[in-house]
Amino acid sequence: MLLLQAPYALGQAMSIGEVFGAVDDVLQTRLGTWLVVRGSILLAFLILIRQRNLHEKPIYRMTAILLGIGLFATFSISGHPGMREFSVLSIGTDIVHFLSVSAWMGGLVTLVLLGRKWQSESSRVISWFSFTATISMPIMVATGVAQAWRMMEGFQNIFSTTYGIVLSVKVLLVVVAIAAGTRARQLFKSKKVEQQDLKEIKFSKTIVVESMIGIVVLAVTAVLVSVPPLSVSGAAAFETSVVQANVIADIRVTPARVGEVEVHVVLSPPGGALQSIEEATARISLVAEEIPAIPIDVQLVGTNHFQAALLVPRAGDWLLEIFVNSEPGKSLRFSAVVEIND
Repeated sequence: MLLLQAPYALGQAMSIGEVFGAVDDVLQTRLGTWLVVRGSILLAFLILIRQRNLHEKPIYRMTAILLGIGLFATFSISGHPGMREFSVLSIGTDIVHFLSVSAWMGGLVTLVLLGRKWQSESSRVISWFSFTATISMPIMVATGVAQAWRMMEGFQNIFSTTYGIVLSVKVLLVVVAIAAGTRARQLFKSKKVEQQDLKEIKFSKTIVVESMIGIVVLAVTAVLVSVPPLSVSGAAAFETSVVQANVIADIRVTPARVGEVEVHVVLSPPGGALQSIEEATARISLVAEEIPAIPIDVQLVGTNHFQAALLVPRAGDWLLEIFVNSEPGKSLRFSAVVEIND
């Protein structure tokens, strides 16, 4: 991923020599730094796995847990949670969510892949998974809801936004998965589980069904990541691109109507995502100058990606102005006239 980041960020094909030559630039970015940390942790995991004689020792398990927390932290710190307001709380919640999902899905996948091999120690294996799932699933739901609440700034628009609708589908699937898992664990507790009992109660099939639902949940989550949290579904949006000094600003105002709107500004400097722009200010004013300029609180939510929420009081043509510092001592102004409807 370290080698692929430069062509991805620049949005263009690169020769092998250019890719390797751009590695140093990638390492100077926030993502590049945490990619190196992630690689180091994965290498430590590989070394730890090979030490089979230590697998039953407490120090091994504690080390594995700490490495797992560190691994998930690299995703949270280098991603959106690390760039939001109260980032420490957001990162912590994100890490706990990752750990809970891994404990649940990891246990399911392990049981499915082992197949009948684990039936020789069925009571021990299923008891372990039952205990782990019982704890991890409620934590997974709680942290997921907390993160969604922060991303959507409340749940008042949950059924009027694309993000909210996709999130609702995900929650429904999780509830179904929890019901399937709960049923399986109730069957397990109601019988003395031996090999013949497993065949009779079809415990293995229940585990496979729960795993399949879990995979669908992960697929829905992948869709959820690509959807803006506050964009109203079905509402008209204003979109334009403005160029200043070879820096492209892709501006999106959603919805373009009176009331609460969301502004997204994605900047594309000549160096792509490798050239980080971390400061921006904005304001909006009525072209007819009947209303004084309204300052906009702009937040950095991703690499060269700024977001803001504001209240537009009336319809008309509004002048949106964005000011960024593309380089030290160099300020650029991007402007666009946005038509706001009733």
